[in-house]
Amino acid sequence: MGTVTVQAAKQTEAQAAKAKLDEVAGGTSLVTQAEVEKGRSATLEDTLAYQPGVYAQAAGGNDAIKISIRGSGANTSPGYFREGTKFLFDGLALTGAGGTPYELLDTQGLNYTEVLRGANAFEYGALSLGAPSTL
Repeated sequence: MGTVTVQAAKQTEAQAAKAKLDEVAGGTSLVTQAEVEKGRSATLEDTLAYQPGVYAQAAGGNDAIKISIRGSGANTSPGYFREGTKFLFDGLALTGAGGTPYELLDTQGLNYTEVLRGANAFEYGALSLGAPSTL
């Protein structure tokens, strides 16, 4: 018999989250900060820019953006709180009864961002149509 060498490496938090998302039957995405930093990484718009089914666009020139995941969370002005989409940070809800203020959606210093589309976000509550979970 020959020598057998076994090597292993600990999964990063992003790799573990990606493995968990791969178990979800529906549409999910994981965006690492390394991917975002290849381009412009100023706002949440830059983080969500190339995610299928996600509309994230600045309007009015400030850091408040319109965000919609598969039609949920549409709002009429960038100054309003985000409604219809649940935002989590380290698993804790940023979204309250009145929506999510854009000031809380700062992506600087994040390790990764998860996007769960439609009913895939029900794990985070029955009314969660879309839940970007950031860590």
